[in-house]
Amino acid sequence: MEKNDALKKIKEAKNFREVCWAIDDITKETKDKKILLEAFNISEKLAEDFNDFRNLAVRIQDNIKDKKLTLKSYQKLETKIKEFDDYVSFAESLIDNLKDKKWATKIYKKAENIFEEDYEAESLAISVLTKLKDKKWEKLIKEKISNKAEEQPKTISEVKKKDIYQLIGQEITTFNKIFSKDDFKGEQKTKKCLSNFIKESEASSSSYPVLGILEKSEFKEKSEILNSFNENINFKIKNKGDLFKKPSKDKILLVYYYQYLSTNYKLKFKKDIKNLILDTDNFNNLAILKYDSKQYTLELEESDKSTDTYIYAILPNGKIIEEVLKDKKNIIKKLSN
Repeated sequence: MEKNDALKKIKEAKNFREVCWAIDDITKETKDKKILLEAFNISEKLAEDFNDFRNLAVRIQDNIKDKKLTLKSYQKLETKIKEFDDYVSFAESLIDNLKDKKWATKIYKKAENIFEEDYEAESLAISVLTKLKDKKWEKLIKEKISNKAEEQPKTISEVKKKDIYQLIGQEITTFNKIFSKDDFKGEQKTKKCLSNFIKESEASSSSYPVLGILEKSEFKEKSEILNSFNENINFKIKNKGDLFKKPSKDKILLVYYYQYLSTNYKLKFKKDIKNLILDTDNFNNLAILKYDSKQYTLELEESDKSTDTYIYAILPNGKIIEEVLKDKKNIIKKLSN
């Protein structure tokens, strides 16, 4: 096989699975080490995640027969580990392919330090027993499952003025404005009005913690409030009504909003409270904390995992429109109609 033909096969691959197929075809047709090395170098540039690099490392070992190069490929593979499953998979590969139990043991220990779920501990225990034949270690890992269950935070109902609390949950960022329905006569007028509203929203939006989901009379998927001893505070909410009032006749309410699915607030109460009740407003079935500066102070510490941005509208006839902001054409069409 000519070098150019081999490299062309790899470059024409549409995804990394096809890259692997191309490598398998090349190795069947040639044993020329220079061609294979260049094919692997190009393939490495196309690899993206742990599984891609693992498939590449196995093929390098099987076809190049070069211990130094194989070791280098597994060292590179270790840098691509991101999740718990990657650690276990990598450790098993080290034992199955390199017969390196010492290196694998180090990786298993890293996996042991980061597991969060019971099923992860179970899979780790099985792997340690199967690959290392280590019954003592398997037993210790399984004991950690029951220990973690015992470490669940204690729940109490009282908050203290002296303590500092963490409010862990979601957050919503919103801006709203009322328009005349005449502002949306025709697509050009609607487009201009919507564009100005988005600019104003981006400059003037406000953020609020979301305490949970309101379903009929039930309050579900509550956020967590933890004290400095990691004790969970049992709290209730009192819904005060809708966050945004329905527009009057011939008016349209526009709401710009997006959420952060993971946030952490520092929460400090101004007095001791035996049974904590927090006031909320409702928007889209979300229980949004109604800030009460007399009762507590709030300070955002971190936020992560933002959603798409949405436009929510209540029309004069009571009809509700809700669309992702990036679908502007559809929003304009619905508002102008």
